[in-house]
Amino acid sequence: MHSAAGGATKSPLQLPRQLDRPAFEPERTRQAIISADPDLEDVPLPFIRHSLRDKLHEMVIGRNSLSPSHVPTHYPVHLIPRALTVPLLKSSATASFPTHALAICAKDDPGQPALIFPIHCLVFSAHCSLTLPSCYEPNESAIHLPIQRLELPSPRAFSILYEYMYTQRLDGVLKKLIPLPPDFLSELSHTVVIEARGSKSTIFRLGMHLYACESGSVAMIMTHASHVKDLWHDMVALRMYLFDLWDTLDLAWDIVLCALHLASGRQRQNPFVHRDFL
Repeated sequence: MHSAAGGATKSPLQLPRQLDRPAFEPERTRQAIISADPDLEDVPLPFIRHSLRDKLHEMVIGRNSLSPSHVPTHYPVHLIPRALTVPLLKSSATASFPTHALAICAKDDPGQPALIFPIHCLVFSAHCSLTLPSCYEPNESAIHLPIQRLELPSPRAFSILYEYMYTQRLDGVLKKLIPLPPDFLSELSHTVVIEARGSKSTIFRLGMHLYACESGSVAMIMTHASHVKDLWHDMVALRMYLFDLWDTLDLAWDIVLCALHLASGRQRQNPFVHRDFL
């Protein structure tokens, strides 16, 4: 799990009952995709995302073909170059190489090194309603990756979103946020997430699991709350309008609030913990 920014010192009484979602802007999303690939102007977003999921193996091969010595994991913010020229360890007809590199900077801490993530432009645009600069065609021995600098509230939380953009696995997101029973994660889908959010008994069971994993420690459960809020802040900043991801984040938040209710033992005094969790 990524580390919680700023520590987990807030009282459960200060947590909102719900995490607000940004307003969905379909035209902004459409323009971001057209910028990445004009041929996709009339292609529905769900079909684009499904096609990207089918090409995961090719993209993983492409990422793994980059020479690690030329793709640093981080850069001092004041030394971020405009682009990276990266030799290829091997060439493959089935490889789909990244087109850009993201330099993820801490919005409120300019002294913190930027985290570097090679990424495919269409993968980014299909999940974030933001555009990237023009890219270059790879040659047989190297690729040229323009660097896009992004300031986010929680750079460490971005790694969860980065993995999700490629795999589109909701269980991967939840596992990085809170401990959950393996049987629940093994069958996870968007439908299961929606059904879980509508089931008082399921939320209680999952909240009890989190409560037990952290031995009823309010401080430890608040750490998980901080993780969820970090991810929420980044999703808002990146203009991510993916309903399956938002529903999953809301489920994690419901579970955390339920566990906090169990740990605090102050249901009557806690206006943000819903009585339906009882």
